[in-house]
Amino acid sequence: MSILLGFLRRSSSGSNGVLPFTRSVVQKDRGTIIVLSAYGLGNAITGIMPMIVEPLRRYSADICLVDLNAPGWQADFEKAIANPVWFVASYFGVGQDLYPVEHNGVKYNFWEYFGIPFIRFYGDIPAYFPDRHATASGNVANVYFDPDHEAFFKNYFPGRGASVWLPPIPNGGVLKKSVDVSKKLRGKIVFPKNGGSPDELIDFWRRSLPRMICKVIEDVSDECVSLRKVDSRIRIDEEFLNYFSSYGLGVDKFASVLSFMVAQVDDYLRRVKSTLVVKALLDLPVVVNGVGWDHVNFSGRCASYDPDCDFFSTEKKMPGYLAVIDSPPNTNYLVHDRISRAVGERTAFITARHLLLEERMMGFDEAFYSYTPDSVVQVVSRFVDDPTWAVDFGLAQSEKFFSAFPFSDYADKLLMLVDVVKLNSGGRPEGTQFNVSFPSRCF
Repeated sequence: MSILLGFLRRSSSGSNGVLPFTRSVVQKDRGTIIVLSAYGLGNAITGIMPMIVEPLRRYSADICLVDLNAPGWQADFEKAIANPVWFVASYFGVGQDLYPVEHNGVKYNFWEYFGIPFIRFYGDIPAYFPDRHATASGNVANVYFDPDHEAFFKNYFPGRGASVWLPPIPNGGVLKKSVDVSKKLRGKIVFPKNGGSPDELIDFWRRSLPRMICKVIEDVSDECVSLRKVDSRIRIDEEFLNYFSSYGLGVDKFASVLSFMVAQVDDYLRRVKSTLVVKALLDLPVVVNGVGWDHVNFSGRCASYDPDCDFFSTEKKMPGYLAVIDSPPNTNYLVHDRISRAVGERTAFITARHLLLEERMMGFDEAFYSYTPDSVVQVVSRFVDDPTWAVDFGLAQSEKFFSAFPFSDYADKLLMLVDVVKLNSGGRPEGTQFNVSFPSRCF
């Protein structure tokens, strides 16, 4: 994330309001979808973004991916805008500040200037980088994959723009008849997850934060770590508001302070839960993929460790996995791309108890564990002990996922959002009644 943030800062400077070309960019419904990406840890952003817009391919003239960290990306950019543009899709707002433009003394970002809807996609709660979620212009809207993340945006961001919560979708869709069952039977069970030490985070709090703030964060963390909280829907912001309220303090208007504290506890819970899962897996023949596991000793244990966290490397191996283990973020609605990619390859997934998946995928309880070592071992062992059952389970599980989360539900909500933004940023519709006001653009 820090590497991505560095790019975001660089991308908003250096153009001095001068466009490197003279061509106008035309907005047109169902034209080209421009997908902007940049480097993130393990190339995750570049890998995820095409998956996010794929359900709209059949509605669009084309989908053009522009990697803003690639050498010569400007040529790809000019090629992408050569034809009418429908909208821009960006993870985390990458590229929203490209080529700021000044017109009649007013400054606009490039996309705003040409009336192009700019749709930002987020996989985390806005508390981590609140400035990247704020809405500065009418052509911008936010997409979240958890209703609690969207609720955080709505509750604490004044002057917010449009937003939507989208349901999960599978990545691709390998036909059942195309699955290499023998390869899966020989495959490994993999936990592709980056980690982090909970103790290191606590040390940071105690070393760097004011004493009372540290106490608040530790107390709320302890409350959320309890089994009841870990296995149920957590609203960390509400935990903080209730805590401060007990002291007679209202901090709901201190959005920056509240966001910082929520991010700390959210990160801490992720570290605690993923560490619990990995330690429970140490005596099982599984592979842990990712960085940040220095606090776990794999020496002499049955589990193996592979620091490779590259998105595309994992994607190539996915068809040959017996099963993929997931530890979801602190959410009961967001389905991580680990699961989406596994489903697309008809590979079984194992995850923590998850409200949305349990509601929509009844009959597949064998895949859900609770955050206790015994539960993790019990659930994963079933897949280890009976690979044939595990492959069959994965095939049936993926079929259920496809029927439970149809592409059409996802596409309809996203299409609606794009049209709302287009109406908001495109000026007064031609032919509007004389007695109906519509805020026109300033130029």
